[in-house]
Amino acid sequence: MQIPRICGIVLVIGFFLPFVSVMGVSCSGYDLVKGGQAIGGMAEGLGGMGGESAAPKQDNPAILMKIVALIPIAGLISAIVDKKIVYMISGFVPIAILLAWTAETSGGVFNGLAIGAWLCIAAGITQLVTAGRSEMATADEGGGIDPGGGDEPPPES
Repeated sequence: MQIPRICGIVLVIGFFLPFVSVMGVSCSGYDLVKGGQAIGGMAEGLGGMGGESAAPKQDNPAILMKIVALIPIAGLISAIVDKKIVYMISGFVPIAILLAWTAETSGGVFNGLAIGAWLCIAAGITQLVTAGRSEMATADEGGGIDPGGGDEPPPES
């Protein structure tokens, strides 16, 4: 069963599709990462110009935008490496980022998510759900769930 691997590829593709859309302007995940770097650099520059009041208290938006880069990295690794733990981590990454965004925006993030973000969330959930079945099928040589109890030989009669 290759569903978790396909989901890894979907994570990479979703990253480059429109990720958020605010007031008619769409940004891909790649654009968000670039924007997070620009915001971080701007905040550092403002901190030295206007004293402490000009510097933002927290750099959470920039960090949350930069951390989106973990989605395609996790997706690519899960598409290459056929291990249950890799699928679980890769599936957890977009969900963890969504939870962090939800906490930062008090739930307002859902109004601005675009197709790329929804694809990444769906792929992450699918990876988490199918990761265990994938390894089971591989161990069984593609036979699916083994009702016989595993590697034990059948009882002699």
